[in-house]
Amino acid sequence: MTFTTTFTFRSKSYQTKIYLDYCEAPLYIFTIIDDTEIIDAFGEDVYIKTDGKRILPMLCHYPSLNELRQSIFNVVKERPEFQLAQQLVNSKAVA
Repeated sequence: MTFTTTFTFRSKSYQTKIYLDYCEAPLYIFTIIDDTEIIDAFGEDVYIKTDGKRILPMLCHYPSLNELRQSIFNVVKERPEFQLAQQLVNSKAVA
């Protein structure tokens, strides 16, 4: 599932393309950010591992990257695409 959204990070708005991987739990959110300021600081791709309610720890889990991930996750978790992906993951876990 793919969509584009805008998130706010350090009082500035950014646009990102979101890819949701809902094949199995945990759910992964892959982002591609076009802004050079973010790319220079964090790279072009930001990955978020989630149980649907919160961000789960990852190997590259330093504070400023955490802050960026949280900013993106706060927007994505409210999107209907994310809620549908979460339902699909949960239904696979029950089956």
